[in-house]
Amino acid sequence: MIRLDSDAFGEHGDIYREWPARNQALLPSLVFTDANHWLVDRMTFTGLQTHAIRLWNSDGVVVNRSVVRETDKGIEFKHGSDNNTVQNSFFADLQVDDSAVCVGLHSADTPNGVRAKAVNNRIVNNEIRNCVDGIQLVAPMSNAQGQPIRTDGSRDSAAPLPGDFSGTLIAGNDIYTTPDFYTNCSGRLTQSGPCGMTENAIDIKTASTSATNPVRVVDNRFWGFRTNSGRDALTTGSNDPGSAIVVHFGAVKHVEIARNMIWDSTQGISVARGVSNIDIRDNIISDMAQQHGYGVSHSGIGIVLYVGDGELSRFGAIRGVNMIRNHIVDVPTSLAGHAGRWGSFRNVQASTAFYNVSVEAPAASGAAWVGSGNAMGLSRSAARFAELCTTVRTASIDGGQRVCLNDVLRTGASPLPSNGGADYYWHSDRW
Repeated sequence: MIRLDSDAFGEHGDIYREWPARNQALLPSLVFTDANHWLVDRMTFTGLQTHAIRLWNSDGVVVNRSVVRETDKGIEFKHGSDNNTVQNSFFADLQVDDSAVCVGLHSADTPNGVRAKAVNNRIVNNEIRNCVDGIQLVAPMSNAQGQPIRTDGSRDSAAPLPGDFSGTLIAGNDIYTTPDFYTNCSGRLTQSGPCGMTENAIDIKTASTSATNPVRVVDNRFWGFRTNSGRDALTTGSNDPGSAIVVHFGAVKHVEIARNMIWDSTQGISVARGVSNIDIRDNIISDMAQQHGYGVSHSGIGIVLYVGDGELSRFGAIRGVNMIRNHIVDVPTSLAGHAGRWGSFRNVQASTAFYNVSVEAPAASGAAWVGSGNAMGLSRSAARFAELCTTVRTASIDGGQRVCLNDVLRTGASPLPSNGGADYYWHSDRW
C-alpha cells in the first residue's frame, strides 16, 4: 500500500476540523486512475473549484481521517472502482450548486451502452455537513425497465446506462444541514427560514443488480433537511421537499434502509418512481413538520412511497417494499393549514408493512397494506411500550442499545456513542 500522510493532527490522529489552514497539509485535487491500494490519511482539501478526490478503475483506496471543505465536489467513485473506503473523515460547506455532492458514486462518463460498475465500496463513520446531497448514487432518469429516459418518458439512447453499485455500505455517518444554510425560500440566507440550500442526506438514483448484495444504508443519523430553494434569489432551486433519504427511478433495486435515526426534516424516507425490492426496517423517525416544507404538499411525513398517476406510464409502480418495525413519532396533526401524516402511499404494489408503530402522528393516506401488527396513530398514553423505548442495533455484534424516543429525539441528543456506533466498522489501523 502507498500512503499519503500528514502529521498536522493530534498525537492520536484526531481530526481538527477548524484547525488553521497554515497548520494543515493541503492538497490539490487527487485523481486515481488504474491506481490500487493507496491510503490517503489525515489530509485536507479546501477551496477547490473541482472535486477533492476522484477514482477511475481503482481498487483498495482508503481515505481516512481527512477533511474536505468549501470545494466544488467531494469524493467521486467512477466506473471500475471497487472495494474502496471513505472513513473517519469530515466534509463541510461545499460550494453550493447542483453538483455539490460530498461523496458520489457516478454512472456517467462511461461509453454508450456500457453499465458503470463500482461495487463493494464503503462510506462509514464520517461527518457530512451542508452538502446539496451528502451521499449520492448518481444515474440518469430511468424507467421501470432500468432504461435511461427523457423527461417526457421517451428512451434516451445517448445517456449512459444506470450503474451497478452492488454492495455499497453507507453506515455510521452523521449527515445534516445547519441553520447557516437555511433560507427564506427566496434565496436570502435566514437561519430561521423554512427552506434551505441542501436537498438530501442520501440520494439513490441507481443501486444494486444483486438481491444478495444490496446497497445498505444502516446505523446513520440524519437531520436538518428543508425544501431546496436555490442558493440565491436568481435560482429557484430543485424544489426537492427535503427528504433525509430519497430513493427514486426505475433502475433502483435491492436497497436496505435500516436502523437509522432521522429527525427535524420535511420527510424522513421517500421512495418514488418505480423503485422495487427495498427493505425499510427498524428506523426511528421524529419531528417531520410542515413548516420545514414550505410550498410542498408532501411535507410533514415520516415515510413516503409515492408515484403520481401521471408518472405511472414513465416509471411504473413501486413494488416489493417491506416496511417493518419502524417508529414514527411526533408528526404534528395540523400545521401550515394541512395535517402531517406518518405515511403517504400511492401506486404501491406487492408490498407489506408489519409491526410499525406511530405515536402522536396522524394516519397514513393512500394504500391499504397487506400485513399485521401495525399500531398507528397511538397517543403517548395509549402506547404500550415503556416510555416509548425501543432497541436500536448499532451493529450486529453489539447486541443493541435501548433508545427512548420521547426524551431523546425531540432534543436531537444522541442515544448512541458520539460517533453513532461506527467503532464497529472500519479503522485505519486494521488496514
